[in-house]
Amino acid sequence: MVCSLIILLTLYFTLCLALLNTLSAAFVEEITDAIAINCVQKRSHLHFYFHDIVSGKSPSAVRVAGPPNSSIFDFGNLMMVDDALTEGPKLTSKLVGRAQGFYAMASQNEASLLMVMNFGFMEALLNTISGAFIEESREAVVIKRDGKTTHLHFYFHDILSGKNPSAIKIAGPSKSTIFNFGNTMMIDDALTEGPALESKLVGRAQGFYALAAQNEIAMLMVMNFVFTEGEYKGSTLSILGRNPVGDDVREMPVVGGSGVFRQAHGYALAHTVLFDPNTGDATVEYNVYVSHFQPDANLPAASLARHGMKPGQHALFFVFLLFIFVFGLNNSFTSNYV
Repeated sequence: MVCSLIILLTLYFTLCLALLNTLSAAFVEEITDAIAINCVQKRSHLHFYFHDIVSGKSPSAVRVAGPPNSSIFDFGNLMMVDDALTEGPKLTSKLVGRAQGFYAMASQNEASLLMVMNFGFMEALLNTISGAFIEESREAVVIKRDGKTTHLHFYFHDILSGKNPSAIKIAGPSKSTIFNFGNTMMIDDALTEGPALESKLVGRAQGFYALAAQNEIAMLMVMNFVFTEGEYKGSTLSILGRNPVGDDVREMPVVGGSGVFRQAHGYALAHTVLFDPNTGDATVEYNVYVSHFQPDANLPAASLARHGMKPGQHALFFVFLLFIFVFGLNNSFTSNYV
C-alpha cells in the first residue's frame, strides 16, 4: 500500500512537471513560429510618376561623386536628386511631392541603382489621401503569420587592387588615402560560400561605405546583400550601420529586405579573416540573423504540428507509459498475493 502511494505521488509530481514543460515549450514555439497581431490595419496605395531630369539648365539630378572621366551610367557614380513627383506621366501634370536624396550606380555588370531618398508629399494632398484610406480601411483585424528566423553565413570580398577592383573611391578629400576620414567607396563585392574568392558565389554586396570617424577606422555601411543562389535567389537584405573595423566582431542592423525577406529585420555580425595593408583588400566573414515571415501563405499560422512532439509532450508520453506499467504491475501483485 505504501509502495503504491509513493508511486502515485511520484507520478503526480512528474505529471505536473511535464505539463509545465509542455506549456513553456508551446509558449516559446508560438512566439517564434506563430505571431498573432491585434491591430487596426490601414493600407495605403500611392500612385505617382517620378521625373529624373539630368539635362537642361536646371536639372533635378546632378552628379556629386564618382570616378573621374566617367559618364553618369558608369559604376560608382552618385547622383543627388530633387525630382518632381506628379499625378500623371507628364512633367506638367499636377505636382504631388518631391523625391529628395541620391541614387548611385552600384553594379559593375548591369544597370542597378542603390536608392537612398525620401518621398516628400504635399500636405494638402497627403491629408486628402490619408483621410480617404483611413475611412475605407480602418477596422480591427487579427493578423496571423508564420514567423521564421534565418541564419546566413558567407564571406564578403572587398577588392581595391588590380585592373578590375570591386570597390572604387567615388568621393573624399583630395590627396588622401582610402583610410582617411570622408573617403567614400562604391562597392559591388562578391559574397561567397567559403573564405576563398574562388569558392561558390552566392550573391553580391552592392552599395557604399564611407570613413565616418576622425579618430578611428569606423565606416558607415549602406548596402544591399543581393542573393543569386538557392531558395533566396533574387531576394535582398538591406544593411545600414556603423562598422568599427578595429573590433574583432562588429554588429550592424538589418533594416529591411525584399523577396523572401520582405519586412525582414535582424542583425549582421562581421569578422575580418584576411586583410592586406598594402592594397586594402579584405575578406570578411558574415553571420546574418534575420527574422521574417514564411513565404508560403497557405500554411496555417497557428499550426505547430509540423515540428513533431515537443519536450513536454515527450514527458507526458513517458508518464502515460509508466502509469500503464505500474497499473499492470499493481494488478499482477494484487491477483497473486491478495
